[in-house]
Amino acid sequence: MEVEGGTLPATRVHTSPAPRHVSELELKVLSSCLARWGREVEEEIASLNKALQDIEATIGVMYDEPGLRQRGYRLHAVMVHEGDVNQGHYWAYVNHVQRGGWLKFNDNTVSQTTWEEIKKEAVGGRASTSAYSCVYVDIARGDLMEQTTPSLPTDLDLFIMEDNKSFAAEILRWDEEQLRLKSEPAPAPPCPSAAPPLLIGDDPECQIIEQKPDLAQSHALLSREATLEFLAVVAAIPAEKKKLAAKSNTSYVINNIYQAVKQKVQQCKQEGFGERQDPRLDSFVHYLVANELTIDHYRRALLEQVALQEFEMVGEVGRDVARTARDNLRQTDSQIEQELLLWHRAYHQFRIVVNYFVLGVEKYTENVLEESLALLTVSYVVNEKITDDPPHTQNGFKAMFKRGLIKHFHLAVESLNTRLVEQFETGSDPGSVASRVASTLVPAIHILQARTNKVPGGRDAALLEEVRGRWCAMIEQPLPDRKRDYWGTIFNTVVPDDNSVVMTQPPNLRYPKLADDLKLGQRYKSAMQRIMRETDK
Repeated sequence: MEVEGGTLPATRVHTSPAPRHVSELELKVLSSCLARWGREVEEEIASLNKALQDIEATIGVMYDEPGLRQRGYRLHAVMVHEGDVNQGHYWAYVNHVQRGGWLKFNDNTVSQTTWEEIKKEAVGGRASTSAYSCVYVDIARGDLMEQTTPSLPTDLDLFIMEDNKSFAAEILRWDEEQLRLKSEPAPAPPCPSAAPPLLIGDDPECQIIEQKPDLAQSHALLSREATLEFLAVVAAIPAEKKKLAAKSNTSYVINNIYQAVKQKVQQCKQEGFGERQDPRLDSFVHYLVANELTIDHYRRALLEQVALQEFEMVGEVGRDVARTARDNLRQTDSQIEQELLLWHRAYHQFRIVVNYFVLGVEKYTENVLEESLALLTVSYVVNEKITDDPPHTQNGFKAMFKRGLIKHFHLAVESLNTRLVEQFETGSDPGSVASRVASTLVPAIHILQARTNKVPGGRDAALLEEVRGRWCAMIEQPLPDRKRDYWGTIFNTVVPDDNSVVMTQPPNLRYPKLADDLKLGQRYKSAMQRIMRETDK
């Protein structure tokens, strides 16, 4: 069936231009040329591949030199550039050891990232993006990542700590004042024309309060509750009895405090000072009496203790005692004042030592061995500094007693060394173990070495030999090349060429918060009880 009738026009076929005639000879010549050109290209490709393989082989063995394999390094940071020689954008990847991962620093943004993302951008995974520099750190220098900012000068560090404690005390006073105001009838409203008082300066938007570090006030706050009890006792004494005795309220209070302190210190010295509790943690006055200073030193310290301005709010006796104490302090011998300032600084360091010791024991109990040993190491180093620094005393009560500290220090060293050896032998990350050995175990080894140098033999020498022996025992063990390199680094730090000692002072010391500081005596007692239980095992 036809759709439409009629004849279709002839269709013209269009073809590509082509030679009208190619002879057999011409085909043979062309085929020969193409074959020759193909062989030349293949030979050039083979030559380039061989050159590439030679270069890669040279790169692969360029660091296989004994002199370049004595120390281990790990990648710490990668700087990446995107763009060309004329323009571009930069960002950085940094390995955060404490977090156990990588961070990406891109302008004002910091985010977590993965090693896969780093490899993608660092080796040219995207157009015009690649790493342009890398930072490596010595795995034996674990301390490099512990301190990222320079330590503050001692006076500024003291100022900040004391300012924080004063602020905490101000909060307590504020809370007490608010409670007192709630219990009293509301005062009459002030005159509208009266100008509001300012602290310093005339600008209400800028209030300046000048404050200097005041260790005396901080230490007086530690005995605040005890002082309030003595104020209450003196307030209950009949006025007739005070008149007959011809003694002021201030004399009654400071004499009663001194007698109680002296009795407790003497009793503890007879029963074994510091074995289970340490009265020096009760107050600054306890600390001075234990060190057997003069009556003039005790008197000034007692006046400082009762001179807190907040005592004026506890009644007539408190107001009289605080004001009289401040008046008497202005008349104190300047030499006694300067000497007592040195003792305040020593007591400040003493409480830091005890705080680190208590935290170290608590972490050991929780099986957090690395942090425990780090805390105990700091406690020991600072405690030695207290002994060496002025003021000097001969009775040995200025620093913390070492018996309890050394007992737990030995336990922490032994336990952590065992754990690190086991993790090195069975684990898959020898670099991490080497870093932790350098940062935590090596400082403790220096302490053991220093004590052994002074007194050869004994527990310190035995533990030192045991620690080093565990690592020396790996000499004959078959270890993979990577582990063998890290083992060499650890061996060189754990077993040095000589018995020299490097006691590094901690850069920044953490002082306990006021609430924790007030409980430091009880926390010390609990820590000593734990030590006794560990010793009895």
